[in-house]
Amino acid sequence: MGVVQGDVQLRINAGVLQQSVDGGLIWANAGGASSAAPDWFTTVAGFIRALQPTLLTEAFKTECASVSVECELGAAAGSGTCVQDATRSGGVIISASGGTASSFRAVRSKGGAVAVPSIANLRTGKWAVASATKMLANPATFLQNLCAVSDEATFAVILGAIQTASGANWAAQVGSAAAVDLGVAFNLNWNTLIQVADGTNVKMYAGNQDGSSIVQIGNAGGYSQVTCPAAPGCWTFFSQNLGTAANCSAAIDKALVLTENPA
Repeated sequence: MGVVQGDVQLRINAGVLQQSVDGGLIWANAGGASSAAPDWFTTVAGFIRALQPTLLTEAFKTECASVSVECELGAAAGSGTCVQDATRSGGVIISASGGTASSFRAVRSKGGAVAVPSIANLRTGKWAVASATKMLANPATFLQNLCAVSDEATFAVILGAIQTASGANWAAQVGSAAAVDLGVAFNLNWNTLIQVADGTNVKMYAGNQDGSSIVQIGNAGGYSQVTCPAAPGCWTFFSQNLGTAANCSAAIDKALVLTENPA
């Protein structure tokens, strides 16, 4: 049984009342006692490490409570903005292109690609990046850089929505390679998106906001890391409207980057 009103959804399943308020989850049992929702970071890290057990270093982590603590503003063009929205549960960061064509404003991990720790080499390294994110508006042309890492000089490794690859499905662009349609329809709900790189290929995954029901999307064998920059990389997030003079925007609630333990 469920009731949906605005950004608030109530569900009663097996005697448990679950309340989802946009970017956050609060659970309460039938007796009224509350408990924390399963931790997204623990769930997602567990999923990633089941695939790549050596990814033990937490290179970056944010709950998006600020754009100036774990994160900082990155590259920008035109009318793009990137702000923290404290009115949503737990706080989220919203990137918006504004109404000027070819605009964006990025947020990145503190210190960018040269920070320590970071991903040492996007092409040859083992690493993973995950985001709990939601698209808010897509104009006629768009690039939703929702779950990505970049060397901030040449190319990024992107999982999100890329209109030049598909106007309806999740898409990816691995470095200098062409953007590819991943064959699974995207939505405007909260999702968990994950990339996992094994040093040879990077694989794409999508699941629920809380990190549950994650499945691989796109090629089963993944996409070659040969086209990734042979350089250090950092987490980045932004929405861009490309050639359309209309707003493109998305929100992010959490992000995580895992790498191998340093020698």
